[in-house]
Amino acid sequence: RGWSLAFAAASGGSLLCAGLSRFLDDGEHRPDRSAGLASLWRVAKRPDQLRSALVISLVGSCFGSLFVFHQLYALELGIVEVQVFFVAYAAAAVAARLGLGGLGDRFGRQRLASLMLVLYAAGAFGMTALAQVGLAPLGALFGLAHGLFYPAYNAMAVENSPPGERGMRMALFQGWFNAGVAGGSFALGFVAEAHGYPTIFVLSGLGIAVALAVLRTTETKSAAASNS
Repeated sequence: RGWSLAFAAASGGSLLCAGLSRFLDDGEHRPDRSAGLASLWRVAKRPDQLRSALVISLVGSCFGSLFVFHQLYALELGIVEVQVFFVAYAAAAVAARLGLGGLGDRFGRQRLASLMLVLYAAGAFGMTALAQVGLAPLGALFGLAHGLFYPAYNAMAVENSPPGERGMRMALFQGWFNAGVAGGSFALGFVAEAHGYPTIFVLSGLGIAVALAVLRTTETKSAAASNS
């Protein structure tokens, strides 16, 4: 029915969410200002937030590269039905969050996030074999990985934080993810032009491997701290 209706529906959904948010109960929120609140910059420089920034920006870069460049690569290979990637991604992500939303609480957020990063990397490396694997399986794998990783790691980024800093930590988390999406896609575009699309998918997968190593280091430090 045209793009206008699609954008109008998206706008309507946003307005509906804004209206429903008015009914959310935040409880008696009285921030303790006796000791003063840390600035956003001060919170961002903390070691745990720097590690979180590196992990989520690398994930954002991979996310952006797969979403931006998979269609171009598919068309280059002669695949014309490119919409199946997003359909499979959306279905898997929604199913994962609705059906497995509590898995992080039972399985452990760090453990689940680490496992999903392995699937993330598999999706990125698998994109180099798009002609053999197909868009739908890769989209479903990507949707499962992101659908479970993002909320689990988001919770890790804000857990155990003072109430007055939760909003700042959430802002930093979202900001670094979006910076990774935009910056990674921009930079990898030049790489794709010079070396082809498979190269950027390999680089994205390697970036996820780095993110996984940092996440595992964080887990080791947390475990050591709890045992001391």
